Amino acid sequence: MRFLLPPVMGSVLELDTGAGTPLRTYITGDTLFRRDLERVVERCGPIDAMVVHLGGTRIAGMTVTMDDRQGVKLVHAIRPKVTTPIHFDDYKVFKSPREDFVARFTRDAAPGDLRLVDRGQTIPLTS
Repeated sequence: MRFLLPPVMGSVLELDTGAGTPLRTYITGDTLFRRDLERVVERCGPIDAMVVHLGGTRIAGMTVTMDDRQGVKLVHAIRPKVTTPIHFDDYKVFKSPREDFVARFTRDAAPGDLRLVDRGQTIPLTS
């Protein structure tokens, strides 16, 4: 599948107002969980908020974006103060709805706060 799909990237955005420790937000992008994603914290420092792209996209029988299990695994690895799941119901190929992530987040005692946002809404990313 590597040859058929475009490369993906996540980003850490840092907001520094000069009034103390900057706010770090990790936006995962459409990716799969890999152990080397744990290096995000090593390279960037503690993450305040994580915007995690989900969906569990399956193409030709292969999962190509994180599902609920992988998403919660990433939350445990990154340990953000706030987690917001997005990008979970945009396409018919998505197989892992947000409700699955919410249930697993609670069941697996994921760290931090879970904040849900619907289209057109805003939420605070600070704890």
